[in-house]
Amino acid sequence: MTQTHSIADKAASYSLDRKHNAEQNHTIETVTFHITWECSHNCSFCYCKSSELSDKIAQDSSYGKAPTFEQLAEIIDAMRDVQTILFVGGDPGAYPNIIRLAKHAKKAGKTIGILSNTLTLPDAKDFDKDIKVFDFVSVTFHADNAKEHDAICGKKGAFANSVKKLKQVSDAGIDVSVTYNIRPGVESKLVPLLEYLQKAGIDVKAAEIQRISQKGGATCGRTNDNVDLDKTCEEFKAVENMGVELIMCDKFPPCALPEEHQQYAGACDFGYTNGTVDMHGNLGRCGCETDYLLGNILEKDIQELWNSAPQLADWRNKKHLDKVCRRCPDLNDCGGACCLTRPGEYSPDILRPGLGTLRRRYFGR
Repeated sequence: MTQTHSIADKAASYSLDRKHNAEQNHTIETVTFHITWECSHNCSFCYCKSSELSDKIAQDSSYGKAPTFEQLAEIIDAMRDVQTILFVGGDPGAYPNIIRLAKHAKKAGKTIGILSNTLTLPDAKDFDKDIKVFDFVSVTFHADNAKEHDAICGKKGAFANSVKKLKQVSDAGIDVSVTYNIRPGVESKLVPLLEYLQKAGIDVKAAEIQRISQKGGATCGRTNDNVDLDKTCEEFKAVENMGVELIMCDKFPPCALPEEHQQYAGACDFGYTNGTVDMHGNLGRCGCETDYLLGNILEKDIQELWNSAPQLADWRNKKHLDKVCRRCPDLNDCGGACCLTRPGEYSPDILRPGLGTLRRRYFGR
């Protein structure tokens, strides 16, 4: 988000009848495509380990099974006007037909990316050649060293494998990005991680920043509200000074940051231009959710669903926000930031300050 006015200016020009893009038609351009829930890692905060997903699989055992190539190819063919597909999971890199599936998507004219923990690519005949079907590749890192990263993954050798695979990807000339989850205690480990990867000969183009969603397996941990934001934002500035692009997948609420860090605040793109589809064709708002309530793109056009689902209309109308957020002068720029940072239903971002702080910040009282 580019800040063009001070917080005081925004408060002075605020109007209660401001609209929030709810009445506009939106085109879903980027799809986060969950092609499998299976993963050899065991990160405690991953939504693939959530009780919600476990309950869904328990009710319908077929939901947790890896789909066939033909099933997933049919879903890709139904993604009308979608420009970019990001394969995720679980671990999409371990899906038996991942190269074949990526080639099908590429033939359909899509820009293709993959977020994988292992980049196993079982059907790759020549890794260095077949990896080139992807336009960009990302791997999640949890720390700047093998001991901490492997402990979180529950997989010995995970860090070394990720570095090795990313070196192959980088050498093949594919854009490499690092996906990094901001958690308490690791706020200052992103720069050392990037420096380590650069010394290993990996040309990291971007760092994609995520926050742990309490809609996932992190429902019992305080993973968002005790992050050191000042330390985090200073780390972000240092990343940018390295020449690495910083992509804020999960932005912070403007009210939680001082003026000098407002570039890291903003609204979520999921629900407007970005959405998610599961391996059965069910459409959802956010890639961190395991609820796909907007309809099935094999039964109804994806763009029609994107603009007719009542649940999404309610979200765009910000009905999940309380009056504190709805009356905020930053609402259009923020949208409540991440609505998944608290357990349960959609709600204001857990990093939103208390009422006293908000009154002083925006209205000088």
